[in-house]
Amino acid sequence: MRLKEVHDFHCPRWDDLPDKPIFNKNVVVFINKALSTIIHEENRLTTNMVQNYSKWRYIPEINGRKYDRIHVAYLIVISVYKQVLNIKDVKEGTRVILGHMDEAKAYDLFAEALERALKRAFTHAGQENHYEIEGFKATGDHAAIELVSNAFAMKLLSEIVIDSGGYEYLGGD
Repeated sequence: MRLKEVHDFHCPRWDDLPDKPIFNKNVVVFINKALSTIIHEENRLTTNMVQNYSKWRYIPEINGRKYDRIHVAYLIVISVYKQVLNIKDVKEGTRVILGHMDEAKAYDLFAEALERALKRAFTHAGQENHYEIEGFKATGDHAAIELVSNAFAMKLLSEIVIDSGGYEYLGGD
């Protein structure tokens, strides 16, 4: 069932991302497969989006026609966070975070925060005739990562509830 799949979602870590440069089409396939559990098909990444994000400097400049690990990381973050923020805020938030840590650490913090948020939002979903979510604390240099990850998780749960015809139709896992 979809609730369990989302609850158990694993976001690829920095070391899981392609370590050799890949073409645009391969980037799109990799990211859409990695995020298929949490991103609706109509919101999935396209080759045109990747080209535009590159042209508009939302991702670091590419060398030639291939994308490196850093580009894949940026595009995963953009794919998730643009569901709840406008793209300019995603870019600015990324700039702020990267002022405090390197890209690999920032990306792994994103992946961990996203998984925590999804687990928190989906732990009790569909189990009772009411919904509870445990609190969380967002502090320090990466508070924004926690906040946006939780906003995304709650938005995704809301979409699933609506698609199911209401909370009472979610059913347990």
